[in-house]
Amino acid sequence: MKMPTDNEKSMYYACKRICGIAEMDRAFLSQGVKDFNLLQENIMLKNMQNEVSKIAKQYKTSKKAGREYVTALANKVAKEQYENTENLYNNLLLTAIDNVNDRANNAREHTFVADTKLTQAAKYYGYTVTKTTAKSGDRVYTLKSADKTYKLTKGKTAYTVTENGVKKTAELSKAPYVYGGYIYVPMDFLQGL
Repeated sequence: MKMPTDNEKSMYYACKRICGIAEMDRAFLSQGVKDFNLLQENIMLKNMQNEVSKIAKQYKTSKKAGREYVTALANKVAKEQYENTENLYNNLLLTAIDNVNDRANNAREHTFVADTKLTQAAKYYGYTVTKTTAKSGDRVYTLKSADKTYKLTKGKTAYTVTENGVKKTAELSKAPYVYGGYIYVPMDFLQGL
């Protein structure tokens, strides 16, 4: 049976297929999806709260200006969330396929850990992010708050964290990567910020 083409690119369909995969193996797949969705909801709520005064200012200018601003903002958020959902789906599907292949003895079953955009999530947690290029050509992302600094490198699981002048090395569950022009990191790293 062929699915209607107008639904294939809808947000409803994008979310429904994630739900379908996560429900196939709840013990290993669903919590990662829940963690991802909760973070995205919190980021959107914080961003919307930061927009209230800007929205009010636009409406003071004119009703038309206010509506245009809100529409542009809604379109931007919808586009971002659709991109996030596409990446979530791709990663969830890979984990589900890997788990099916390993099910013969259940010895290598993987719990799904979602990835999310580093800059967006780091800002939510109170960090600034800068990107530099090392002499080796590697892209290095530095997260900085008042008391901690993290340095992550695209494609490498090792990272450093400096706190109170003490530098330590640690490992990410998977290496940061670029997708759609954004750097993504695993949620388990972000949850530890």
